[in-house]
Amino acid sequence: MNPANNHVTPIKAVIFDLDGTLLDTIQDIADTMNIVLTNNNFPIHSIPTYEVFVGQGLEKLVWKVLPEQNRNQEMVENLINSFRNIYPDRWINTRPYPKINKTLSGLEKMNIQYGILSNKPHRFTVKIVEKYFPAHKFFHVRGANSDFPKKPDPQAALHIINMIDVGAGNTIFIGDSCEDIHTAHNAGMRSIGVTWGLNPVSQLIESNADWIVNDPLEILNIITDLNEN
Repeated sequence: MNPANNHVTPIKAVIFDLDGTLLDTIQDIADTMNIVLTNNNFPIHSIPTYEVFVGQGLEKLVWKVLPEQNRNQEMVENLINSFRNIYPDRWINTRPYPKINKTLSGLEKMNIQYGILSNKPHRFTVKIVEKYFPAHKFFHVRGANSDFPKKPDPQAALHIINMIDVGAGNTIFIGDSCEDIHTAHNAGMRSIGVTWGLNPVSQLIESNADWIVNDPLEILNIITDLNEN
């Protein structure tokens, strides 16, 4: 725990990242993109490579997977459209990480509101949350669209909490990447970095996450400690 946070106001809301934080999606993302690359006669990539590439949105992912000599806007848009057509039928290996459902239920019992902010395209974000978390009531689910810049820009995160009239100081942003931690800092929120996702712990440390957890249930303990002080 970061001692500097002990004096801060109680937690009323949590915003989660999606891929690498709530859902293990990397296999299906990689498989879909590799199908798209194969269909266009481009070399494919390994799972560890995709773990490095994801996190900044679909367009950035496509730029990264393409050979450098083929990186032009027309080709990128072609591959994006192909990915969008295939991906919804490739949710085969996607799963909530262990103890995530129990953690969400714990937040509900504590009367902590929780939402999602992802750099995943918005329509995929909404559909995949509906599919894998039907029993849970997120107060808002937002993916990437033209309304706001992608993380780590804080505008979307602040918009989300404004919807429920909760201050940034009463909110924790939770994710597995430096983009998530920087989003929290940029928005004036506290941050929890999770180690079960796609990024190394060193990235969370370098990004100055307020807490780093190895188990989702630790999130409940942190919030309990803050709200009892």
